[in-house]
Amino acid sequence: MTSPSTPRCAGGAILSRRIAKDIQRFLVVAALSCFATSSTACGKKPRKSIAPEVVGSSGKAKATVDARTGRALQSVTAGGVTPAEGTPRAVKDAMFGLATQKSRSTSVLITLGAEARPAAIQLLKSDNLNEISGALSFFNKHPTEAPWSVIAQLLSHDAPEIRDGALAALAAHGDLKHAAAVSPLLSHANSGVRAHALRYLGRSGARDYVQPMVKLLNDPDRDVANAAVAALAKVGDASLGPKLIAASKEAKAPQAARSALAAARRLGIQIPADTIMRHVASPDAALSVEASRHLARLAAAERAKGLKKKPALATTTSYLESLAQNSAPDARAEALATAKVLLTNSAPPSRVLALRTLAAVAPEAAIEQLIAASSKDASEAVRAAAVALLSDGKPSPAKRLALKKVATGDSDAATRHLALYALLRSPDRESLTVVIDRLATKEDGGSAWLALTRLRGTPLPKRRGPWEGWRDSKYPAPTGTPQPKPTPAATP
Repeated sequence: MTSPSTPRCAGGAILSRRIAKDIQRFLVVAALSCFATSSTACGKKPRKSIAPEVVGSSGKAKATVDARTGRALQSVTAGGVTPAEGTPRAVKDAMFGLATQKSRSTSVLITLGAEARPAAIQLLKSDNLNEISGALSFFNKHPTEAPWSVIAQLLSHDAPEIRDGALAALAAHGDLKHAAAVSPLLSHANSGVRAHALRYLGRSGARDYVQPMVKLLNDPDRDVANAAVAALAKVGDASLGPKLIAASKEAKAPQAARSALAAARRLGIQIPADTIMRHVASPDAALSVEASRHLARLAAAERAKGLKKKPALATTTSYLESLAQNSAPDARAEALATAKVLLTNSAPPSRVLALRTLAAVAPEAAIEQLIAASSKDASEAVRAAAVALLSDGKPSPAKRLALKKVATGDSDAATRHLALYALLRSPDRESLTVVIDRLATKEDGGSAWLALTRLRGTPLPKRRGPWEGWRDSKYPAPTGTPQPKPTPAATP
């Protein structure tokens, strides 16, 4: 018989476990409450807030701290800018984040567009470089109604990156009222600053600063010299003629002479023939080509006046260009004869010019010369030019065969890669097979993949299998013709 005390003992055990759980739950809650409030009732000193402070250039905190939660309630940016009332929350977050997360916050401002414009104007007056830089990037993307007068004031900023950013924005989009502030930067030590200053003055058409702009035609940095050419061409001052003629005569470096000639050509200024002839014979290829363009204009002018052409013109590149553009049979015959003579010239630029003339005057007759030059000329530049000319015009079996030989056998990697692209300008199944086979080579695999991807529009893995499958679907083998097995590509 069951003892009557048994149920009571079991019930007492259950009750004891419930009380123990309640006590445990109470202790956990009390401990968590104690940790959260950091009260002295727990027997510990109150914890100090560890909320981060936002500090500006002056070193003072730019945020207030919530005493209960320890969180920073930010109301001022690191550069001391207070967002205007009504500024959207997303714009505020981007403003506050510029000091520490410049790229991400700048992207957010640019994405918000017109909504962030008032905030960007405020940030231009910040003490923090990241905030100013972010605002300049914003107005580079959204130049409409930008505060250009404020941006122009940043040209005198102490930080070089801010000066450069302000100048770049003005040069690309700014209004044209700040030439006086920009002109001193023409003599800046940084070549990028000089180039931006030239671009701005060219846009503004500021004729008061032509002389320092002409001096920069002699700048050792090619980008600066090219910017000077473009700027002077935009200014278009008729008084530039004597200055450019003098600059072309007195230039000590080929780059300076080329820049002066280029600016004169854009402005329609004729350089004296003796100066042109001296530069045509220059060993600098770029200067020789620019001088030849001037000589072509001179030759055309002489023919228009009915004057007898000078013997010296018959050996210049410009004369070949002018003859190639002339539809008269005798002019074309003279161009062909001169080009064939130049093919034996020791200077590669002369042989390149001869090939271009032949291709322009007699495209079909020039194929044989181009094929020979593409594989036999000692100069890589001449072989590459021949490949480029073979890729123009109507494709033919002879052209394709020559390009295949270059793509698989030329010693110069750049020439091989050019031939791979040329093969796919008018692709067929055999051309695709040649390019796909090059995927397996270490030297040409990358270029072959890029050429194939450009043709297809979307990439496939850098393996022959997927590309062969695509080739078979786009250019199937003729019916009844067995598909040859791909042979391993020979490494040049």
